[in-house]
Amino acid sequence: MPGSFEDAVRRYASLAPPLDATKLQSLSESQAPWNDFLDQAERNSANGFMIFWKVQEPIGNHTIAQRMFHYDASVMLRATPAY
Repeated sequence: MPGSFEDAVRRYASLAPPLDATKLQSLSESQAPWNDFLDQAERNSANGFMIFWKVQEPIGNHTIAQRMFHYDASVMLRATPAY
């Protein structure tokens, strides 16, 4: 893939904006009809993709991680993502 990992993350974020949870919560509390939810989703993201939540996952080499784990399992407590 051309470009850096950061470029890919920025591109993805531009295509899949975060979910507007506040507006959806308001619709839910007012017991709005389902079509109102669909309309809000369309306003939130014209292409239909949204980020519902973010999880940081470390990316690494599984072979090295396995060796480190078998040598000293506590290293996993200090493993942090590189980004």
